[in-house]
Amino acid sequence: MSAPTFYIPQLERPCPAIPRDERRSPTSSFGSSKAPRLTGASLDFGRLSISSTPESLGLPPPYPREYDEESRVPGYEEEQEIHTMARSLFTYGFMFPPFWFLGALILLIPLTPDPSWYSTKSAEQVDAILHAMRIAERRWAWRCAIAFGILLLVISIVVTSLLVAHHYGRI
Repeated sequence: MSAPTFYIPQLERPCPAIPRDERRSPTSSFGSSKAPRLTGASLDFGRLSISSTPESLGLPPPYPREYDEESRVPGYEEEQEIHTMARSLFTYGFMFPPFWFLGALILLIPLTPDPSWYSTKSAEQVDAILHAMRIAERRWAWRCAIAFGILLLVISIVVTSLLVAHHYGRI
């Protein structure tokens, strides 16, 4: 048995590249001269001119290079909000819903720090920290109250529907 033979076509060589003439050249639409004209601080290509100032091109001004602490964008690793007890109770309330009730009770309890905590700080620092903590604490306490209210609403709807279904003999 002999090996099969395959037909191998002879390919033609590609034709050499044709140089572009002046009327087909992409640079011909920018002006009639071949070299750009340098005028002042800009390059002039006929209809298109490239200037060295961003304002003449309609671009916004450049951003400042030095960043201070206030204008710096916070990173993802940085803590954005104070971690409070109400926040922990809200989080753990998904595993044990009575924690939501305890978190809602924080709305009724005044925030008083330990005397050893604020002995080293000035009165302005203590007031600023307590104010920020109270805002965060109240926010998470309200979330606990809303979650506990929704839980009670769902439980009451389920119990009511079961009692109504049992009364009419559907269960």
